[in-house]
Amino acid sequence: METACCVAVIDSDGRFVFINSQFQKELKASVIKIMHETWFDYVHPDDLEICRHTLACAVLTGRQASAAVRLKERTDKIFNWEISQIVGDEPAGERFLVVERLWKTTEKNTDPVPYEDSPSFGRIVNEAILRAREHERTTIGQELHDNVNQILFTSKLYLDLIKPTGHDQIVLKIKTEAFILMAIDEIRKLSKGLVSPRLMDLGLIPCVRNLVDDLILAAIFRTDFTVRNEKEIEEVEYNIRMTLFRIIQEQVKNIIKYSQAQRVSLQLWMADEQVYLLIEDDGVGFDPGQVSRGIGVANIYDRARLFNGRVDLNTAPGKGCSLRVTMPTSASEGG
Repeated sequence: METACCVAVIDSDGRFVFINSQFQKELKASVIKIMHETWFDYVHPDDLEICRHTLACAVLTGRQASAAVRLKERTDKIFNWEISQIVGDEPAGERFLVVERLWKTTEKNTDPVPYEDSPSFGRIVNEAILRAREHERTTIGQELHDNVNQILFTSKLYLDLIKPTGHDQIVLKIKTEAFILMAIDEIRKLSKGLVSPRLMDLGLIPCVRNLVDDLILAAIFRTDFTVRNEKEIEEVEYNIRMTLFRIIQEQVKNIIKYSQAQRVSLQLWMADEQVYLLIEDDGVGFDPGQVSRGIGVANIYDRARLFNGRVDLNTAPGKGCSLRVTMPTSASEGG
């Protein structure tokens, strides 16, 4: 019996977002070809109905669903697969992402054997989830920057062609132009936060320093950033560094939005094969049990949990906030 550890991420229409090398091998196609097709393009025609039904059940109910299907080119084998939703980062407007977890490929008429016992399974799924989220963020950010902002720029150009007559029309035009420019600036800042930083080229520490420089320039609050073991931190697995950066972004966003802080401190260091992140502010603090304030913090917990990280939050009304995150140095330790 052949064991296959196949993992992919697809959206609710079956389009591929991520695929691991083993799954690519089973589909016998290049990644470029696969990313321009859907999962249904590879399923045997006789199994398409059950395949679509299973995916629809997962999307509509939010629960795990499973089915046994054959591929067009592998009719001698049955792929027992399980799908489940990945919840987006934001509560509104989330897009369904489905982790497609193919189990052990088996000969016909044999019982499927899950491969979750494989030590690499958790790592592959975690990587797929992270890549899917980053793909979605980058896609939305680029769409906002390239398309929506272009529409706004064009609207401003048309507005400039209008020659108002009278005081009221002049005031109306000035206000409209101001709102358009405000929207363009907000979208620029939003898209910058969504698109993945060039961590692979710059490194985690330079990306954090760039973020801190932006905060200092904006003069929102005093920001201090200290780092130890910089060389060792940059050798940490890419997915861990990306997760740490997203956590920093999330907490900084929370501080700006809620804390009324005058001073913020960021610290990064390594010890005992762990990476530590500490973010402290002297703001108004909050009750971590409040749902409305807990959404941003929940995102941080979810990100850390992907790689078996730990989050310690110490805050109370009027007491500021201290967020400490402990992460392994490798995603394999989070499986």
